[in-house]
Amino acid sequence: MDIGGEYGFMNSKTKIPKVKVLATGGTIANKIDKKVGGGVPTLTGEDLIESIPDVETLADVHVEQVLNVGSHLLSPDDILKVRNKCRESLNDGFDGIVVTIGTATMAEYAYMLSITLDTDRPVVLTGAMRNVSLLGADGIRNLADAIRLAGSSQEFNLGVVVCMHGEIFHPHDVNKIHAQKTEAFGSFFGPLGVILPGRIVMYRKPLMNQYIPLESLTKRVEIIVAEEGGDGSLLEFASEKADGLILVGFPPGNVSPGMNKAIEKTLSQGVPIVLVHRAIGGVLNQGFHSDGGPEAQLLGAGVLPGGSLTAAKARLKLMLALSYTQDKDELRELFQNY
Repeated sequence: MDIGGEYGFMNSKTKIPKVKVLATGGTIANKIDKKVGGGVPTLTGEDLIESIPDVETLADVHVEQVLNVGSHLLSPDDILKVRNKCRESLNDGFDGIVVTIGTATMAEYAYMLSITLDTDRPVVLTGAMRNVSLLGADGIRNLADAIRLAGSSQEFNLGVVVCMHGEIFHPHDVNKIHAQKTEAFGSFFGPLGVILPGRIVMYRKPLMNQYIPLESLTKRVEIIVAEEGGDGSLLEFASEKADGLILVGFPPGNVSPGMNKAIEKTLSQGVPIVLVHRAIGGVLNQGFHSDGGPEAQLLGAGVLPGGSLTAAKARLKLMLALSYTQDKDELRELFQNY
């Protein structure tokens, strides 16, 4: 896709795409406040767009300020509101959408949007690691890249993606892998593509797409981390408070033997458990050992497989799934192949 210029500006013969920017805040909207001693949300979505040179040659950009807070302050209900704004914009005929958001929870909320928004038009999440008051601020370039990508609806059937530091990631497997670097996002499977001066290059198509239709969240899910020598007491306690649990096992999906009774008790009470592991890459093992392995035994007992999802993403998915259905077979189907 050749569209020329440092930011990929369109030439006069190219149809200008119509892109909606939904601004929610985050570092990209921050400036340093000396009285506070840190960044505070100061810039609006309009301010950000006005900072992009010749932005009108990138797209016909329309901005809506949804929120202006750090992403750590966003709740899953807030993201459903953003999802609804995306739906409205797509129904209004926009070619693509950009959501500016803080990087702290960008990966998780991108995944949540991807499984609650049924579209193949690009919905691109982006942000910044360094605000405009700092040397090396990266927000404006990330935003320009995201607008370019959001305007490519006729070139790529992307759906929801993350676009940071010139790379395009699938929300299923993208993670924030560094707390300070501008190259803060990565994927065990690699990026879907890259944004270069003048063109967008796609390496692979997004295949792990799933849709859970629901309008509201009604269930509570908590995360329990398996400990070396753990006895499962925390899992039992959490099962009394939560509608579902995420169990973070040892890679590739084991837990301490002392937790088995607590797992069996929790399942017998009708509280679903999704098993993930704590490694930074790889898929949950479902029977590597000759005897099936402890992880296979857990899955055979009724624990649901979390695949390659992180605990945080699996939690959001189980919240969505339980709000959609209580049927055990339907829950297993939602998790089995994704």
